[in-house]
Order: sequence, then structure tokens, then C-alpha cells
Amino acid sequence: MQQNTSFIHNVDNLARFLELIGNPIRLEILFCLLERPCCVCELSSKLNQRQPCISQHLMRLRQAGLVTPQREGWSKYYSIPSKSVKKYLLCLQKSWQEEGELFNSFGDEENE
Repeated sequence: MQQNTSFIHNVDNLARFLELIGNPIRLEILFCLLERPCCVCELSSKLNQRQPCISQHLMRLRQAGLVTPQREGWSKYYSIPSKSVKKYLLCLQKSWQEEGELFNSFGDEENE
């Protein structure tokens, strides 16, 4: 059977996307931005992280096209421009809420 190289390329891109959002701080940033656009200082306060840390993660997300900044006065407010990414994150969030017990067991094997 001949492999579909287009599908394989897409799987590689999906794996890179999942790796990018797999960082807990970046995932928290994205979940915050689902609610509304935020500036670095708001995200820093919400996530209890230093502003340089938040800025570095936003830079990675911006480079990947997952967030875009919009200047308002002295601040930049970040948002998620892609409806598809928003839908995916909402689905992920909903699945986590519905199946939290299942997800909470991840990593238990490492502790045994």
C-alpha cells in the first residue's frame, strides 16, 4: 500500500503543534486567551509567573502563528486569531473537565 505523503506531512505538523502547546505555561496562556485578549502583565498575574517568562512563551506562540498581538496604548494585548485553534482548545478543555479522572492518572506509572 502506498503511503500518502501529504497526510504524513500533516501528521508531522500536528506533532509539532502538540509539542508546542504541550508546555504547561503555554497551555495555560492559551486557555486564558480563550476567555479574552490579555497583556503580558495580566497573564503574569493570573499564572503567577514572571513577565519575562510569559513574554518568552508568547514569543514562541506568536512565531507559530497561534497568537497575535494588538497594541493598545503602551500595552500589547494577545489573542488567538484562528477559529480552528480556539475550537481545538475548547474541545481539549471540555474533554479535560469531563474526563478529568482519566487524565489525572497520566504519569502514575512513572511514580510506581
